[in-house]
Amino acid sequence: MLPPFNLPFAVKPHYQIRADLLKMPVEVFGQTHDKHFVFDEQYFDYVRAKLEQLQNNPDLCHVRANAYDEKDLVQCAKIIFRKLSDEHPECVFISDDDVMLNLLGLQLNLETLEINYIDASYNSANDIDTNYLSTRYSSGFKRELLSRLYEYLKNQTALQRLWDCLALAVQEDLVIVRDDGERGVSELMHVCFPSHWNPGERVGQSLFGLHEPVANNEQLLKASKSTLQAMVNKGPFVRFVWSLNSTDELNLNPAFHTHGRKKPLGDDSSQWFFRVERQTTLPLPELQRSLFTIRILVAPLPSVLNHERKKLLERAVLSMDEKLLTYKGLITKREVLLEYLRR
Repeated sequence: MLPPFNLPFAVKPHYQIRADLLKMPVEVFGQTHDKHFVFDEQYFDYVRAKLEQLQNNPDLCHVRANAYDEKDLVQCAKIIFRKLSDEHPECVFISDDDVMLNLLGLQLNLETLEINYIDASYNSANDIDTNYLSTRYSSGFKRELLSRLYEYLKNQTALQRLWDCLALAVQEDLVIVRDDGERGVSELMHVCFPSHWNPGERVGQSLFGLHEPVANNEQLLKASKSTLQAMVNKGPFVRFVWSLNSTDELNLNPAFHTHGRKKPLGDDSSQWFFRVERQTTLPLPELQRSLFTIRILVAPLPSVLNHERKKLLERAVLSMDEKLLTYKGLITKREVLLEYLRR
């Protein structure tokens, strides 16, 4: 059985915009963080949502910079697959050049980049409950999802298939940042669940450029060059970003206007959602690159609060200046939220 959903309440009493890279393994927010990839009981919901984005809006979620090195990007993906296999051999297992995507019933050859069905009950030495799909999801859901997944993947070009397989194997979004000797280049973005930004517009930008829209970003911009060097040559690191939203939609790309994605926060804070980005970096110094992962976790705000956390969130909101409140969408809802937290 996959582990239960477990959202880190990533709130500090004084809210600041800064890199806050924590060296893994680390104990923070009451949890141990020692892996880049985290599987939980919502896995197939994420897979389904990613597949829908890739089928309907590929140019908005799987994008590469104008100047990219295909050979190096293939090597990056192979290294990441092996890291994933090291962390979760029960979910992704590598035998010779074959990657067994156990949860998806698929096999990818890392040399030919061809994909095939495998026995859906295939298990590695570290066993996993293969009845998971039939217990949380209907058998019809399983057949329909895995069939769509295979049909989609087999029709992609080799490089596209490789990265789509990697992204669909995990719940995280993936970004490759290349060290260009300056501030870095976001060379590849496989991001299906962005938080109010459009990967199609941001791919190819430097860390400096990616952080420019952030409020009170002086420390981030000043540290962008050293942050790049740390990502490529040091680590691995983990960091967290939280926000409050009117929707629990995973995909908050501003190119979309449905399902309340652009709807401002309402006057009833009990209807809001608490969203956390768990971000990690994996150094790939031999390729002068780094993997940057983004895991989105969302839950109704009341479900993550207790008395202690209400006080902590209150202190964080009180510490925000006007620019931060605007950036967080709280400039007109500050008092609404504070009243709710003080009940």
